[in-house]
Amino acid sequence: ATPINDGICVCREQELARLGAYLRQATSGRGSICFITGEPGAGKSTLLNEFMRRSAGDQPDLIFAMGDCNPQTGTADAYLPFREILSGLATDVGDGEDAPKRARSFLATAGNILTEHGPDLIDLFVPGGAIVTRVSAQAAGRLRDRKRSVATPADPDGATHESRLEQSHVFEQYTNVIRELSVQSPLVLLIDDLHWADEASIGLLFHLSRRLEDNRVLVIGAYRANEVAAGRGSGRHPLESWLNELKRYQGDIWIDLGESQKTAGRDFVDELLDTEPNRFSNSFREALYAQTGGHALYATELFHYLKEQGFVTPDPDGNWIEKKQVAWDGLPARVEGVISERAARLSGEEQELLAAASILGESFHAEVLAGLVQKDKREIVRSLSGSLARKHDLVRALGIDRRTGIRLSAYEFRHQLFHRFFYESLDQVERGMLHEEAADVLLDLFGDDTAKVALQLAHHY
Repeated sequence: ATPINDGICVCREQELARLGAYLRQATSGRGSICFITGEPGAGKSTLLNEFMRRSAGDQPDLIFAMGDCNPQTGTADAYLPFREILSGLATDVGDGEDAPKRARSFLATAGNILTEHGPDLIDLFVPGGAIVTRVSAQAAGRLRDRKRSVATPADPDGATHESRLEQSHVFEQYTNVIRELSVQSPLVLLIDDLHWADEASIGLLFHLSRRLEDNRVLVIGAYRANEVAAGRGSGRHPLESWLNELKRYQGDIWIDLGESQKTAGRDFVDELLDTEPNRFSNSFREALYAQTGGHALYATELFHYLKEQGFVTPDPDGNWIEKKQVAWDGLPARVEGVISERAARLSGEEQELLAAASILGESFHAEVLAGLVQKDKREIVRSLSGSLARKHDLVRALGIDRRTGIRLSAYEFRHQLFHRFFYESLDQVERGMLHEEAADVLLDLFGDDTAKVALQLAHHY
């Protein structure tokens, strides 16, 4: 779900169909919630944008509101995505003289609903001044009276009314406002980057999800599953337990773009290339898929990089073609940035382990890696199959390899780009030393039977 050229969305029809089914359920009065997961660059945000574009065209009475979680402020910015959502619904949606009459009517109604059903949310979630200008004189008077009643000098420590509100009270008022707003128009609430959400927002999301029945509300959350699996600080991620609870109540409400990539990665590459007239060979398509694994961001950026470097050019008829010799060793800036960010989340020991593994190739054996870094093979397997595979999704286990007559535990980097990144993190001296040491490990492991690893030995030497 990455915008190609003019924002064309490719190879996401199944995911869009599922989102459409959730929307139909919600607009029929059976509120629903679902989640989109995937690693950075998998296309979560773009899928949301395409879903909004199509849905708005099919159902012009829909009201969309989006909130983002912030990686910088994160847990210190309470209710950030829900503040953005409510501010959009009560102060921004359809505003201005050029806005549709229905949208401006919804805006005025939203202000009155907020003053009646969520007065304590004003100034905590939305600016009070923006609301006063949009509500009836009677509602504005009630709001001013309430603000005066809570702004008493009986707070010598400077505590605000908002800070004294019980969280359950905030949750209930917010939910009531959303429910009342959905009577006016069906709502689609989108929350991006939930893995950065504060605990108050996570609690409100769970509370809201349990109160959607009989309301025209669809809530869609997007997050990176590996970030949640990695935890927060030294403990579990606060979102994890709530997701398990939702699974118990709601069942399968996840759209996993990582799973889609595994089954439709090559289809994505083909559709990406076919958005413009071309005469790309099958070998070029296979090579682009092999380099990126069909990952949306990696495939898109690498293709654009090949264009910029002149490895892909238009022929006289306007069809894109590849040069006979394409250099695949370039790493586009956006791709390098994404991978660098993922690598930065690893411990120093994990980074060193993957750098050593990159010496062995895109696929490698844990036993050889253990000899190279001089650690116990069980410890290496725990690291590879544990945090590096399950949490960070940088490698994956292939199984037991007995082709050489020795029991070896086979792994591979999830993408060739991961392998290249860690290999290029080593300078020439480090590479030379590690290649020689890898050859020594193979000699020790195979003894007099080195003919079985002659090609690997030749490569390392």
